[in-house]
Amino acid sequence: MNNWELIELENCESTNNLARQLKTEGKIADRTAIMSGFQSKGRGQGTNSWHSSANENLLCTLYIKTGLPVDRHFFLTIMVSLALSDTLKEIEIDSKIKWPNDIYAGNLKLAGILIENSLIGPTIADTIIGIGLNVNEKEFPRWLPNPVSIYQLTQKRFNVQLLLEKLTAHINNRFSELKNGHEEELFGSYTQKLFKLNTWSLFEAEGQAFNGQIHGVLPDGKLIVECQDGQLKKFLFGEVKYLL
Repeated sequence: MNNWELIELENCESTNNLARQLKTEGKIADRTAIMSGFQSKGRGQGTNSWHSSANENLLCTLYIKTGLPVDRHFFLTIMVSLALSDTLKEIEIDSKIKWPNDIYAGNLKLAGILIENSLIGPTIADTIIGIGLNVNEKEFPRWLPNPVSIYQLTQKRFNVQLLLEKLTAHINNRFSELKNGHEEELFGSYTQKLFKLNTWSLFEAEGQAFNGQIHGVLPDGKLIVECQDGQLKKFLFGEVKYLL
């Protein structure tokens, strides 16, 4: 599978947790994909959980030995976000990247990404990439704010493992670009894919709502937002949120 080793499970608590355990035990190879039909404790960013019906969606973790300098960590977010967007483009779905790495179709969330890096000194030794992509889900719980699935967008069912094969191929391509020094091109592609780019929107920071428009990101991952008074503000993840 595109030089990736596949571990396929019917269910598990969390593919990210399993990848971490296998790494600790020395039982996981570079470029391993772990896919589960169901996760009882699937994770999103922070303390968020990830909803998924059994065997309907792509729930996977990708393990890759990275070898990048720590100060280039955000390029891993860029690489994975673009690879997922590339995968969706193959099946004719136009997507945007809601900073830093949620994948949106229109104003609806199609996929989430959770990246965990391990450091050795100034180097990112390896990376665990958790991905939840809504594929064949027909309905979502009402308490979820704005989910959507590929099925809802296309009225077609898709083979989940085939989507994983497409995704790993695009990860290979984007990682090769990163390792070969094409950072400027990756950065430009990511910026152009940003959700709400150059569009006046409502945000909240430090408990205050304000109107602003996204101008881009910095190489360290900070979001650049222009306020109505012309001031440019820079935010780390967690310091600002969209009020959609």
